[in-house]
Amino acid sequence: MIRDVLGPALRARFASRGITAGTARGSVAVFPAMHPAVGDLSIRDDGDHATISIGNITNHQVNPHDADMSEKERTQWVTQAVMEFLERLFADRVLLLKGKTSSWGRIQMLDNDEPIPTISKDADAFLWSGPVQQG
Repeated sequence: MIRDVLGPALRARFASRGITAGTARGSVAVFPAMHPAVGDLSIRDDGDHATISIGNITNHQVNPHDADMSEKERTQWVTQAVMEFLERLFADRVLLLKGKTSSWGRIQMLDNDEPIPTISKDADAFLWSGPVQQG
């Protein structure tokens, strides 16, 4: 199971971020919000992939989409991909977008030196550290 590998890896790498074990079925871990407007982050083991939920902004599925992978290979791939995503998120290199008038949400990965792009008027934007002030 993904949670058997991912949970210990998360606790080892991100112990200083207040990580707790998830209590809901399939839940692997919960990270407390850095900013209340963003909300807590939770990670769920969905069998063949993991889902990262960020407050009520968006979900991010981590799935290799490779039916030929063994369970061990899939677990290792998902664990590595989740770790890399969280490193970027916690470094404010993932833009979180949420529709103002509808329930859509999405993420946009930012390169290390890339400035935050212009945000559509129909979206609210966030980084892990909090809301993005729009021009």
